[in-house]
Amino acid sequence: MRYLLRHVVLLPFLFAIPFGSTVAQHPVGDLGDELSQFGEARIAVTVSSPAQLQQIADVSSLLGFDGDQTAWVNVNAEELNKLVMLGYSYRHDPVPRPESEGLTATVGHLMQHWDAYPTYEGYDSMMIAFGQSHPGLCKVHEILTLNSGRKILIAQITSQNTPPGGKPKFLYSSTMHGNETAGYILMLRLIDYLLNGYGTDPEVTWILDNMEVWIAPLTNPDGTYFGGNHTVNQAIRRNANNVDLNRNYPDPRVGANPDGHAYQPETMAFKALADTVSFVMGANLHSGAEVANYPWDTWIKQHPDDGWWRYVCRMYADTVQANSPPGFFTDLDNGITNGAAWYVITGGRQDYMNYYAYCREMTLEVSGIFIEPVHRLPLMWDYHHRALINYLKEGWYGLRGTVTDSVTGNPLRARVTVNQHDADSSHVWSDAHTGHYYRLLEQGTYTVLYEASGYHSASFQVTVAAGDTTIRDVQLAPIGQRVPDRVLRHLKIWYDETSQCLRFRNLPAEPVSVKVYTVDGRLLQRDNLASECMPVRGGTGVRMIKLMHPNGDQIVRKVFVY
Repeated sequence: MRYLLRHVVLLPFLFAIPFGSTVAQHPVGDLGDELSQFGEARIAVTVSSPAQLQQIADVSSLLGFDGDQTAWVNVNAEELNKLVMLGYSYRHDPVPRPESEGLTATVGHLMQHWDAYPTYEGYDSMMIAFGQSHPGLCKVHEILTLNSGRKILIAQITSQNTPPGGKPKFLYSSTMHGNETAGYILMLRLIDYLLNGYGTDPEVTWILDNMEVWIAPLTNPDGTYFGGNHTVNQAIRRNANNVDLNRNYPDPRVGANPDGHAYQPETMAFKALADTVSFVMGANLHSGAEVANYPWDTWIKQHPDDGWWRYVCRMYADTVQANSPPGFFTDLDNGITNGAAWYVITGGRQDYMNYYAYCREMTLEVSGIFIEPVHRLPLMWDYHHRALINYLKEGWYGLRGTVTDSVTGNPLRARVTVNQHDADSSHVWSDAHTGHYYRLLEQGTYTVLYEASGYHSASFQVTVAAGDTTIRDVQLAPIGQRVPDRVLRHLKIWYDETSQCLRFRNLPAEPVSVKVYTVDGRLLQRDNLASECMPVRGGTGVRMIKLMHPNGDQIVRKVFVY
């Protein structure tokens, strides 16, 4: 959860001047009770400048700002003491917790009505049942078991269909802040929707035949079930170690451990997952606002794909607004925002995935309410499910293809860079095992560079249309490796008098160039061979023809008289 900050741009290089009187560092009363019971509390802090607002965000978890003098902050005892030492005044402003709503229900009731939360054991059994009931479509992976015994589970959903160029991998995850529960049920319901729609719903069938969808509904189970496995009403933002997981990732600007804490088990588990699975696109679901938040969070500068981000986020917001009452999902710029223009944070999951994992992930704030009352859970699905599906499908569009070795045909791990466009790790890599790559781009014409260690690079101009896929398969020639003899045995070259051109048959698969010399060694003509017919220039006479491999090796030499 990022919460709502209106009309404020925060500068990370500014520092606040402390103000106000120091208050007691050992709070008593309701605030002390809340800190003692939950390890965290919400306070309202008086501020007077963007610089002070950023200082507060650097110390604790900033939740919101009223555009005037009040910021809402989630603090633990240590962070509260730091704010006090800096001279900030505050008051206790607890998050409302429903007394009767948000209670857990049986799995059967939940999957029939989707108007309740499961017990933790019910959640675990639901995830296992998804895999067991749809073994050809769903595998459920346990990526971490916490000291509490609770697990972080993720469903891998796809059909057995194998399209040319492979399937881009998409990631939805939710509730890394344990008290932001709307996305928890949305993701469980999305798993159910995809599995039961395959084979009957043409759109769902297309998605699972062409994409691989990974969904982790609950990524901070210790926070969500802080009050016990039977209820979510006592959920907290942080994990069992009292750490905000959305400040705990390596940061592109600040570097390692930006929050001063060791990487948490939950953080390390998702880092390992991102290292293992080459996710192309995703969204991380939160609550506390209604807005699609796109990179960067740490830098006050545009992402190279800012236009693409605005397009997909605008599409998401417009779709939600078309399926919800007036005024819903209209925060900030009518439902979308650049992260740092909202307010700067460091150590966020979104920036980690974009910068270090080469995955286009946004932070999706699905509801202004933290612990979503159960009677509103079906409404959340009505409002969001069409947008969730449309956003998922964007992972298919753009530029895609396969990069291989031109001699062996083996897949390569290659860096794919859009020239005069990419920066700040916005390039992508082809998969070392399959050679497949996926580059999400807004419509336009681009020059794309392909590079791999030990290979000659290659670049091509490509045109990408909105809502469409451009395929560019690329072969890279190894440096210093000659063309195999088997290629030369079938190569044929002759001079065609009728058309006055050199003709070629059974050329190597990789690009070649042709050099034409006089008998005394003067170069008359050099062309990159684009077809099996090359018009000759430079007059008649004895001509020596050389075909050259891209790595500089000579493929063959022949002499003609014409």
